[in-house]
Amino acid sequence: MSRNSKPAAPRKAAAAPPRTPAIGRRERHRQDVRARLFRAAIELFGSRGFTATTVEDITERADVGKGTFFNYFPSKEHLMMAYSDGRVHRVRAALEKARAGKEPIGAVLRQLHRTQVSEASQTQQFACSMLVTMINSVAVRKLACARMEESRTLGAQLMAIGQERGEIRDDIDAAELYFLFQQMAFGGVFFFALKEVGDREKYFKSSFDLFWSGIEAHPPSRIQGNRHHGK
Repeated sequence: MSRNSKPAAPRKAAAAPPRTPAIGRRERHRQDVRARLFRAAIELFGSRGFTATTVEDITERADVGKGTFFNYFPSKEHLMMAYSDGRVHRVRAALEKARAGKEPIGAVLRQLHRTQVSEASQTQQFACSMLVTMINSVAVRKLACARMEESRTLGAQLMAIGQERGEIRDDIDAAELYFLFQQMAFGGVFFFALKEVGDREKYFKSSFDLFWSGIEAHPPSRIQGNRHHGK
C-alpha cells in the first residue's frame, strides 16, 4: 500500500429485509367477527332474501351483539359493498404485481383466479346464497355489476401487459380477454353451487388451465408445428 493510498472503508452489512408485523390478537378477533358477520349475512340473504333479512337476524346467526354489526358495517348494503370492494382490490393488487414484472402473467392470473373463486365458493351453500342474493336484490345486483365493470377496466390493463410481453395472444382485445376471465370464474362458481364437483381445488384449477391454454401466446415454431400436424 502506498503512502497516499487511503485504507478501504469498512463494508456495511446488508440491511435485513423489514419484517412483516405479526397480526395481534385484537386484530385477529376483529377479522374473525367480520368474517362471521359476512358469512351469516350471505346465508340469510340466500334463504330469506336481502330485504327480509334484518341486522338482528345477522348478528343472531353470527352469535354477536346487535351493536357489534355497526362497528363493522353501517348497513346491510355496506356489507355487500365491502365484499365487492375487496374483489376489486384483489384485481388492483394483481395489476400492480404484473407491473412489477417479477412473475409471469400466467402466475399472476392463476393466483387472482384462485383467490376470487375460493372466497365465493367456501361451501356449496355459501355459493348458492351468494348467487341468490345477487339475483334477487336489484340493489346488490347493480352494485355487483358496477364493481365488475371496475374490475374489468383494471383487468384489461393486466391483460395488455401480458400482450406487450408476448405472454398473451394479441389478436383479441385485452378487455375482451378479461371479460372472458370473469365469465370463466363466475361460471365456475355457478356450476359449483348447482352440483357436486368432487375435489374443489382440482375443479377450479382445471377451469383455469383450459382458459390459460386458450389465451397463452404460443411460440411461432409451436404454431407452425400444430399446423403441420393438422394437415
